[in-house]
Amino acid sequence: MRFSLVFSLLLLSFSSFFSTLSTAQNNYVPGYIVDNSGDTTHGYIEYYEWAITPSKISFKKETNTDPVVYHADDLLAFQLNNYIYQSRFVTLTYSPRSPDNALESATPKSESSKLFLFLLIDGNITFYKYFDQFGNDHYYIETPTDSIDELLYFKYYQVENDKRILHTNNKYKGQLLFHLRACNTLKSQILDAAYEPGDLHRVITSYYNCTGDTITYQYRNTDNFSAKRKRSRVKIGLFAGVSTTKISFVSGEGKYNYVLRADFKNSTNPVFGIQINAEPAKANGRWGIIMDVLVKSYSFSANYTNTWDVSNYDSYDMKMAATYLSVNPMWRYYFSKTRIKPYLNAGGYLASVLTKVDEMYHEKDVNGVITSENSTVFDDQTRRFDYGFTIGGGVKIYKFNLDIRYNYGGTSIYPVNSNTQSILFMLGFIFN
Repeated sequence: MRFSLVFSLLLLSFSSFFSTLSTAQNNYVPGYIVDNSGDTTHGYIEYYEWAITPSKISFKKETNTDPVVYHADDLLAFQLNNYIYQSRFVTLTYSPRSPDNALESATPKSESSKLFLFLLIDGNITFYKYFDQFGNDHYYIETPTDSIDELLYFKYYQVENDKRILHTNNKYKGQLLFHLRACNTLKSQILDAAYEPGDLHRVITSYYNCTGDTITYQYRNTDNFSAKRKRSRVKIGLFAGVSTTKISFVSGEGKYNYVLRADFKNSTNPVFGIQINAEPAKANGRWGIIMDVLVKSYSFSANYTNTWDVSNYDSYDMKMAATYLSVNPMWRYYFSKTRIKPYLNAGGYLASVLTKVDEMYHEKDVNGVITSENSTVFDDQTRRFDYGFTIGGGVKIYKFNLDIRYNYGGTSIYPVNSNTQSILFMLGFIFN
């Protein structure tokens, strides 16, 4: 019963992972790129998730050629489906929108760099959108007489009369009044506009209607832009840490009594490996399917002495050690979609023995006659595989994972009724 339950869990985890992995591949759609010389090249662009504005794209001239990666510094623009992105040197401001992560001062942090911006409206007034890694949207406006400007909106706290008061900075309204000053009938619409794509889009189009200028390009689904289709994607990372393992021998054949009665101390050893994180599109950043491939080990030693009387005894010095290659498929649930993301893990593991040690020194004294021999603890009857389940949690901070897990092996590699329990502490880094 226990074997079939754990095996079913592992099988389901493997099938879910590889099903998600397969949907994350080959997401190349027709498009084009414009290089810094202004030359346009048609081909195929990888489209895997646009809930966050991409910092780079993969481009193929033909479906059967190797992809080339381009960053914002490498291109003037690119287009795929209905989406046009232009590369612009802009200021990006850290702009929290909820009380939970609001700033502690009225001065937000910002940095300047070249980014891909999503083009919403083009013409005499150009209007862009950018999604940052925290899920916040940023809007930019550019006019012939004014440089490109980020429309600012954020929440912050200030201490007033010894009380921490939440404030909202609506600077974007003053910026719109300034940049659209050629039309003096927009004031009330601007002051009523919320910081969201529909309202801002209507303000810009109203400006064009007021001035009679021509819109040369307009993205038609602005109201639904934040809900555009996402695709599954895969992230790869490395991790390392330590594990503390306890082994318990519950029952077995009478010839192994020396094992059952011995006191084996916990074993602390390094653990390291790779992680593949498959995020289904329908998960919306809330959960993923994790596949860890790790190398872990343990080493136990103990002495058991059975004294019959003052001149008769059996003494057993035992050492057992093993190094495993373990595959851990798990489900991961994220409690938030912010930069700091606590999560829970649950799944199973299947481990194969890479190396093992099974040694015993047996000394026996019978009426003053001492004999000894070197042998193995389990007569070389150990198995090659181990399996069990794992639960735990951690926190993801940008590209780093801090992880703690509990592994329970309902069966060990030894031919007696036993189990292993491990606590793993790990630090991981995600590459993409």
